[in-house]
Amino acid sequence: NRTLLHDTIEDTKTTHNEIRKKFGKEIADVVAEVTDDKKLHKRKRKRLQIENARDLSSRAKLVKLADKICNLRDIASNPPIKWTRGRRLAYFDWAKQVVDRLRGVHPGLEVCFDVVYSRRRYVRARSGELGGAGRKVAAARGSKRKLRVARNSNKTKVSK
Repeated sequence: NRTLLHDTIEDTKTTHNEIRKKFGKEIADVVAEVTDDKKLHKRKRKRLQIENARDLSSRAKLVKLADKICNLRDIASNPPIKWTRGRRLAYFDWAKQVVDRLRGVHPGLEVCFDVVYSRRRYVRARSGELGGAGRKVAAARGSKRKLRVARNSNKTKVSK
């Protein structure tokens, strides 16, 4: 229940008290412990997750670790449509910073995280999303195409 409810307070209008009444104090307290303060700027919330990870209870660490594993799996296999490759890689790296401060809570889950994190190297750009080197390659390909077209149409002038 703790793992399923971990984002409930952040993502819905559900309160800590409502979770406590429905699921008990222990679960509600863990949910509260892993809940970000949405009033803070996103960058600060992310920084605080890193800074506060070591101080979480063991149960909250397990929830946080399981959440990061699931999130990386999702981002690796079915990323949000508007997330660029850079944003996906940044999320992988940020999640690792959080998990590195959770280590020692469950070696088996930590190995699972490491396996999922190792997929980072396979995160690819989507079509139409080219970085600096990709743009240069595309530009070079475009120049070659124009040169071929010019040659094939017996033009003596090379277009750029």
